[in-house]
Amino acid sequence: MNQEKKNHILKNLGRTLPVPERYIYSKLGNELTLIGTKECNLKCVHCYDKSNLSKLCDNELNLEEIKKLYLFLREIGVNKVRLTGGEIIFEKDFLDILTTFSDFKIILCTNGKELKKFLPKIRNLMLKDFSIHISLDGLESHNKIRKGSDYKQILNLIRE
Repeated sequence: MNQEKKNHILKNLGRTLPVPERYIYSKLGNELTLIGTKECNLKCVHCYDKSNLSKLCDNELNLEEIKKLYLFLREIGVNKVRLTGGEIIFEKDFLDILTTFSDFKIILCTNGKELKKFLPKIRNLMLKDFSIHISLDGLESHNKIRKGSDYKQILNLIRE
């Protein structure tokens, strides 16, 4: 499949698959961003959802839909997925999602607050190309922007 056709498919993915458009988008090329959940444990001033744990979303993709999406992406040559949210770690099938995309390059985007609990389980998955993007908005400014987070905790996590 040529790059122009792949870009067209990815650009229109939300309209061509029976999934909520706002939960998937592409930067075009071989990467797709999957918003796994709106749930979050912080109240960041910039968050478009103002998410919190008490607000659940009924139309998020379930694991079966994510697996179908994976097969489709693989078929058209996508090989990189960025998993984000809210806080993707709160997705009940989080580890299964990682396993589903195990042959992709996976970038996990997280606020880091709950990551330490999941690191041993993530390591056990033996993912071949995996990286973690932890949000840190500066030192003193981080706590003001990411309500409920502590920049010192994030720095300690990064050091580990």
